[in-house]
Amino acid sequence: MGRLKTIWGMKFEFALRTAVAAFLASIYAMQPEVHKAEWENATVFAPVLAVACVSGPSLGATLHHAWEMWQATVIGCLSSMIVNEVLRPVQPNALREALMLVGFLSTVFFLCSRPWALVQKRVSVGVMLCGTINMSVHQHEKPWWFPWTIGVPCTVGVLCAVLAMVLPPWFACKELRQRLAFQATRDLPLAIDVLVT
Repeated sequence: MGRLKTIWGMKFEFALRTAVAAFLASIYAMQPEVHKAEWENATVFAPVLAVACVSGPSLGATLHHAWEMWQATVIGCLSSMIVNEVLRPVQPNALREALMLVGFLSTVFFLCSRPWALVQKRVSVGVMLCGTINMSVHQHEKPWWFPWTIGVPCTVGVLCAVLAMVLPPWFACKELRQRLAFQATRDLPLAIDVLVT
């Protein structure tokens, strides 16, 4: 019976922390300043990544997923910037848009063929899509660094997930103590064998 309560408690804690991450990201997404920012079309990434990065009642797994999501964001921004800047000088516009479509699809194929987690591929392609299509719609008048602004809501989402896991502060300390105790009990027989022999 105690085990069932523990499992239920873990599930409840996971749901609660996911809700906190989504709430924090939603507060960011509802700010009027965000709706006037360059990256307003990508604001949805904040709550999506906040929810996607929370990994059960485990700070370590959440940090791992947050790092993966942030890497995917950087790769998506970089890919978008490369495609945009390579094609910026091309004229006429019709040729540039056709080449952009080819470049975009080629880059998506490349990103999806990498040995990454599926969610990483989706995030990098989504970020690249926001940066490339936006630039195309605005006739390449946006500055070269525009794709990097899409990383702002992604970074906010990742940070919201990590915050949801470390609040309250004693949770992170408790998990660290549990992991150290587990490691010590796992390595203790090995240490005793080494001392005896």
